[in-house]
Amino acid sequence: SIDSSFESASPIPLAVSPAKPPRLAGDESGSSSSVDISSPPPVKPPRHFSLYKNDSNQNLLQEANDA
Repeated sequence: SIDSSFESASPIPLAVSPAKPPRLAGDESGSSSSVDISSPPPVKPPRHFSLYKNDSNQNLLQEANDA
């Protein structure tokens, strides 16, 4: 009876435990990846453009000021 209980409890928790983490990780990875891939591109171009424009403007202004 102890063996039966253990065998029954072992496979179920083991199967559920490993199955859940991978599933959650996979789902999260897929969702995160999709969201991350969708987010960074649109967020990065504007950010990079802003930084680049600011840098260029600052450099031009600084150069003009220096000159």
